[in-house]
Amino acid sequence: MKNSEFIDEMALKIAEVAVPDEIDLAPIMVQAFIQGRKEREELFKREEGSLVGGFGTGEIIAIFPFILNGLVKSSPLIYELMTTDVADITSLISNVLDIREKVARKNTIQSLQDNPYQPLKTVINTISTELKLSGLPQEQCDLITYRVLQALLDNPQESTVFIQAVERVKS
Repeated sequence: MKNSEFIDEMALKIAEVAVPDEIDLAPIMVQAFIQGRKEREELFKREEGSLVGGFGTGEIIAIFPFILNGLVKSSPLIYELMTTDVADITSLISNVLDIREKVARKNTIQSLQDNPYQPLKTVINTISTELKLSGLPQEQCDLITYRVLQALLDNPQESTVFIQAVERVKS
C-alpha cells in the first residue's frame, strides 16, 4: 500500500469513530493538512455565520482538521503512550468513556496519578483544547478526544506512522 493510501485509510478510521459526518472528507482534509501552508490554512478558515459541524449562513466548519492539529501538537506524548502498556491505557480510556457514569471530565482527568498517566492527561487536554477552538462544547470535545485515542490505540504501530506523516509539512 502506498504511503498516501495508508494515510487516507488511517484518516478514515479516525473519522469513522470520532466525526462520522466527516468521513468522506477525511482523506482530502488529511492530505491538505500535510500539504501545509495555504492548503492547511483553508481547513481552518471560518466565514461569519458558519456553524461547527453543520450549515449556517456560511459554510460547514469541519472538526477533523482540529483533531489533526491536536495530534500534531501532542505527538511526542502520543509516541510515549504508544510504547507503554497499551492494555492499561485502553482500559482507562474505556472507563473514562463510560457515558452512563456522567463523571465530570476535569475530576476524572485530575484524579489520574501523575505517573505513569501524565502523558495521557496532557494528550487528552491538548487534543480537547484544539477541538474547543472549533467552537464545540467541552463535553463533545472530550468525547471526540477519547474516541480518537481509542482509534489510535487500536493499532499503535500504524498510528505512529500516521502521526509522523501528518507532522511532516511540505513546504
